[in-house]
Formats: sequence, structure tokens, C-alpha cells
Amino acid sequence: MRILVLMGQGGRATSPGMVSLAERLEEFGKSSVHAWDDPMVVQLLNAALRSGGKAAVVGYSLGANQLGYISPLVHYRIDLGIAYDPSRFSPLVKNGVQTAPNFRKLVCYHNVGAWWFGGSRYEGPNVKTVKVNAFHLAVQFDEALHLRTIEEIKQENENV
Repeated sequence: MRILVLMGQGGRATSPGMVSLAERLEEFGKSSVHAWDDPMVVQLLNAALRSGGKAAVVGYSLGANQLGYISPLVHYRIDLGIAYDPSRFSPLVKNGVQTAPNFRKLVCYHNVGAWWFGGSRYEGPNVKTVKVNAFHLAVQFDEALHLRTIEEIKQENENV
């Protein structure tokens, strides 16, 4: 499985929880960390999926919003997306919501307590919403969410 972890704005300085999570995900396949706006993400996904492999994208903040951006650009169905507190200030968000229909399954950690950053969500038949209530910068460190993410990737990796 190819796993891409997309950081929030500010990169490693503001997304150390996601960098740590990416290291834990190495157990399930090739995991790499990318800036939220890294143009290589689409190419990496297309390459992984073209060869018949599986792929997952985990994003935080603006990196979570990017799932909606990359969805129509990838030529194959993406197996799994996990969005940690997408930002309501992304231009991809309309009325607090966005979609990513090219993901077979998308888990959105929707921060109902967001006061400035975060607070957006995904909707669609492929989306499972998990409500959280935390300071935006703290969401990336939530061990319960990390364990849930690991379990989702583990299950997807076992599905043939």
C-alpha cells in the first residue's frame, strides 16, 4: 500500500503529529510526508494505482482539504482518505462542506469545536464522519484518532 501523509500549512513546524503518524504507518506500506500543496502527490497516487496497488491519503488541516482537490485529478479510484480537521478557509469549501467522490472510503475527523482554523467537513456516500472537539493544532496529536487511522489503514491493507 502507498500511503501519503499531507501536512498542514507551515509544514513540519506545525504538523509534527502527522510526521510521527507517517512513521507509524510504515508498517503497512511505503509511507511518505508531503507539504499540503505538493504537486507530486497526484503523480505518486496515479503511479501507485496504475500498477494495481492500493493507496491511502491522510491529510491534516489544509492537507485534509487537498483530498477534495486531488480527487478529480487521480485517474483511478483511491482506496482510502482520512481528513484530520479540514480548514473552513480553503477555497475548496462551500458552506463548510466539500466532497471527494474519487475516494472509495473517506473518514473525516470533523472538529465541531473549531473556533478559527479547521471546522470544515466532507459529505457524500463515501464519507464517514467522526466528530471531535479540540483545539485545531491539537487534533494532529490525538492518540485515539491515530489509533483509528492505523486501524482503517490496516483494514484497507488486508482487503484484497
